[in-house]
Amino acid sequence: MRSQKVNWFFLALSISDLIVLIAAFFVFSAPVIAEDSGIFALVNASPQLLVFFYPFAHIAHTTAVYLTVLVSVHRYLGVCHPFLVST
Repeated sequence: MRSQKVNWFFLALSISDLIVLIAAFFVFSAPVIAEDSGIFALVNASPQLLVFFYPFAHIAHTTAVYLTVLVSVHRYLGVCHPFLVST
């Protein structure tokens, strides 16, 4: 398959975005939902969730940015310099 590298890049990008969504839920939404519904065990655990999930959210977001740049550079080289790289 000719575009197999791009498919792997997009798969890694989708996994990275999924990690961002899951971490953002636990950082931003879970404490509000727990407070509104009265689950005080989760409200008390929200600082520990923040310490655990916030770095993962930033790492996954940075990974998504770098993967987007990687796909762009790969496609630029494939279109503008087709004989220098194999696609």
